[in-house]
Amino acid sequence: RNVLNLKEKFQKVTGSYVIEILGNTIGSTGISEKTANKSKIEFNSILIATYSFEKYFPNSKKVWIKLLYEKSSGR
Repeated sequence: RNVLNLKEKFQKVTGSYVIEILGNTIGSTGISEKTANKSKIEFNSILIATYSFEKYFPNSKKVWIKLLYEKSSGR
């Protein structure tokens, strides 16, 4: 929306990080399952397998994304 010059306030992102361990890159943003459970947030999760970029490019790697979302709102 801001690209179209429609002013919209950016909502904060919580607890973001990226690290590399033994050649594997691990990252997270938003709240974890543990935090959601402690906060009594009802959520579902989905595991998505994709590639770091189009798989026909050299060095493209398979990546796994675990996405948590709130049951009531889908956010």
